[in-house]
Amino acid sequence: MAAPSSSPPPSGYQAPPAQGYASPPGTAYPGAAPAPAWSPAASPMPARPMNWDFWSFLIRFFGFALIFLGALLVVLLSTPSSGYIGASSSTLTSISQSYLNGVLAGRLLLALGAFFLGIGAGIKLHWVLKAPAPGESDRMAWVALERFFNYALLALSLLILIWVFHYYPSVTPTTTPGAA
Repeated sequence: MAAPSSSPPPSGYQAPPAQGYASPPGTAYPGAAPAPAWSPAASPMPARPMNWDFWSFLIRFFGFALIFLGALLVVLLSTPSSGYIGASSSTLTSISQSYLNGVLAGRLLLALGAFFLGIGAGIKLHWVLKAPAPGESDRMAWVALERFFNYALLALSLLILIWVFHYYPSVTPTTTPGAA
């Protein structure tokens, strides 16, 4: 902060006010600043609204990532290598068990990814894509297109879930031969 200059003000300007405050008559400290006026406490800021668009994007991204990892796991663990030729029966049993475990784990990841994909699309449809004010037809066209896209994602996630659980292996009860 620059020190006040003692030169006169330029023409057209008023002189700066005198330093200090003029104290009311009868005060003990002449030139002291007046007591500050009472002001109420600042009201708290309103709560920020939930950022549903971000959460929808994040959940859908997580769902797509799980679907990708599940498909990758199924493909990697179900592709036989060339070392299986002439392998013993115990080795082939171990290979088939690891194949089935990989398929089960991959399908589980596919199902979880489809679940998160559907949840993300549902969040976007429910909380984010509101109809615009009347008279904004160009905005309504984009909202309608986004709604269609999110309904398609929801349908895709349901189809993946149905596909995964339709062919999900189940254990059937077996009877021991000779048991009554």
